[in-house]
Amino acid sequence: MDTKQSADLSRLSTAYQLCASVEGKSRSTISIVTSSLAYFTDFLASQGASGDATQVSPHEIRAFILYLQQKRCFSGHPTTHAQDRGLSEHTINCYARSLRVFFSWLVSEEVLDANPFERVKIPRAPRKLMPTFSDSQLQCLIDSIPTKRTEGYRDYALIMTLLDTGMRVSELCHLRL
Repeated sequence: MDTKQSADLSRLSTAYQLCASVEGKSRSTISIVTSSLAYFTDFLASQGASGDATQVSPHEIRAFILYLQQKRCFSGHPTTHAQDRGLSEHTINCYARSLRVFFSWLVSEEVLDANPFERVKIPRAPRKLMPTFSDSQLQCLIDSIPTKRTEGYRDYALIMTLLDTGMRVSELCHLRL
């Protein structure tokens, strides 16, 4: 990739999408990285900073993280009114991790010599504790499955697979023999 010609973040976003697709990254992953990059690029433009990847330093990244920490939820959204609460730590962490992935890709593609994220500590997202089912809730769920029909046995197998493995419903739906 010719660094001089293609250091523009918008152009590099398209190149990242192509490369990530070829590497088999999920559409969701690609979408998160490219939307985070677009948001970061808009932030840089609003600050009068360059949209050139070679000009991005830890300073711009930290300023973006601070901007996210101070931003109100849905501010600037075209259809939803801004809320009093700020962005969650999970949202901020997701933006920062996505940008780190993109800049790591720039280093691997030799567009950049060093990743500006190497000197930036990404704010941690708090750990989420997922509530679990009580024994009586589990029993109620299992008892509600009509196992006298074929579909009931199928549903029972699906529910037990989800409960026993902890896999996501989408993973179970896409499971192939």
